[in-house]
Amino acid sequence: NNINIETRISVVDKAKQIVLASVPDASLLSNVGSEIIFQLPLGASPNFQDMFQNLQQEVDDNKNERRRHGGGIISYGISMTTLEEVFLKIAKEEESSLNTNAEALSGATMLSHQQG
Repeated sequence: NNINIETRISVVDKAKQIVLASVPDASLLSNVGSEIIFQLPLGASPNFQDMFQNLQQEVDDNKNERRRHGGGIISYGISMTTLEEVFLKIAKEEESSLNTNAEALSGATMLSHQQG
C-alpha cells in the first residue's frame, strides 16, 4: 500500500509527522517536488482511519491559509502496490545480491592469483 500526499516543500515534515504518528512502520519511498510517497504496511490498516482523519483535518485547516500564504497539505490519496512495483523491487534486490556475490568472487580470485 502506498499513500501519495501532495504538499508544498515547507510542510513535508508536517506530513511525515501525521503519517508516522498513526503508522510508525511507514517507510518514506519518495520525496520529489511537491509529492511524498510512503509505503504503509498492510498490518497497520487499523490505524489508517486516524491517519486519514488527521490528514483531512490538516487539509481543511490549511484551505484559507493556502490562499493567503501558500503551503499546506493540498491533497492525499492511497493506492495498492502494483505488480510492477513488486517486480522492480525484487529485481533491484536481486541485482544488489548479484553485485555483492560478484565482488566477493572477484576478491577471492584476486587473492588466489596473488598467492600463486
